[in-house]
Amino acid sequence: MNKKYLILVGIAFVIIAGFVVFNSKKEGKFLLPSDLGETKKDTISESKATLISQENNVFKINLKFKKDDSVGKYAMRYYIFLYKADDAGNDIGFAPINKAIYDDKILFRNGDSGVEKNIIYTAPQYLQGKYNLIVNYTDEFGDFISSRNRAMKLGTFDLNSASRDFVEIFPERCYLSVEGEATDKKYDIAQGVDIKSNEKLIANCSIRNNFNKDIRVIPNVRNFKRGDFYGDTSIPQEDLKPEPINFAPGETKELKLSIPKALQIQAYDAELTFLQEDGTLVSNKTSFHYVLAGESAGVMDVSLDKNEYASGDIANVNLAYFGSSDVFPDSRLSGTLKKKAFLEIDIKSDVGKSCLYGSKSVEIDFAKGEPASFSLKVVNNCNNPFVNVIIKSEDGHILENKEFLHIK
Repeated sequence: MNKKYLILVGIAFVIIAGFVVFNSKKEGKFLLPSDLGETKKDTISESKATLISQENNVFKINLKFKKDDSVGKYAMRYYIFLYKADDAGNDIGFAPINKAIYDDKILFRNGDSGVEKNIIYTAPQYLQGKYNLIVNYTDEFGDFISSRNRAMKLGTFDLNSASRDFVEIFPERCYLSVEGEATDKKYDIAQGVDIKSNEKLIANCSIRNNFNKDIRVIPNVRNFKRGDFYGDTSIPQEDLKPEPINFAPGETKELKLSIPKALQIQAYDAELTFLQEDGTLVSNKTSFHYVLAGESAGVMDVSLDKNEYASGDIANVNLAYFGSSDVFPDSRLSGTLKKKAFLEIDIKSDVGKSCLYGSKSVEIDFAKGEPASFSLKVVNNCNNPFVNVIIKSEDGHILENKEFLHIK
């Protein structure tokens, strides 16, 4: 696989200290898979994307997925990424020129082993030249399904727009820097540079006005949690007031732009666009991956084996989590090496009543990398259940609090 795509799918995994899941045949007892002689299988065993047709900038695409037979009901999300390409079909830069995040989900219901879906992707009308079209997928929460998650290259395509009226960000000429460091210290926009909350993150980019008129634009930055795959829900961030920038027709400027950082310790993508003063989008997009240093944790790939439980049933739950986002090779600040935390889990019905004898708590060790599943005894009838997962630090600070809805 192309190295760039490995980086793309690795963004959400770069900080994983270890997936941990549990299994038990007794209520409240958690065992690691090494105790059980079990090996967790990948949720999605096969994925394929095929081009049906292209009409100018409109693409019709067929998606096919197969899941492991041991997995029950499951939901997935899918995404399109468009990259500039050279004459040989190689990507230019690490950041996509455009992305599409689809609201509908691909659903596996009980008995389904394979699902097929046709989708439409419309590229921006102003694009000209060669572009690579990439399809990727995550679970329903935007988390990668497994370490084998595959970015699927659909092909290299020519786009020939009659209009070039837009402000162009050149991702391949962008990099990040930290204010106060040496001027030659540069960080790739996909690298995930780790910074302190009181440091200033700077985006350095080449920007060109392709309009044949003067234009006045305002930089617009939105933060998304843990990578572009969350790119439909922006999160709270620093309140910076960027100044408008004036461009003459055809003018290119080398800009240094302050990135408003997110407020909570975690890994993020900051998406840059340019707007006119009335809020009209007039540019392409690019994203800058970074990590706010400090103790953090996250939960992904949580699923239940059934849509309803009766009292006395055993609920089988798949669960994976990871430790601090700033723990990765060659991190700028050496990482926050906290190994242990506490995980609390509860299964609740659609009316909010616990299906268990209250929530279950267990000490977890981020140094272990042993994914599996765990089982808990249900004590109340439980329809349309959802899972609530909390991870707390050793001193009781909440690092993650997340609800996972099950497929109806």
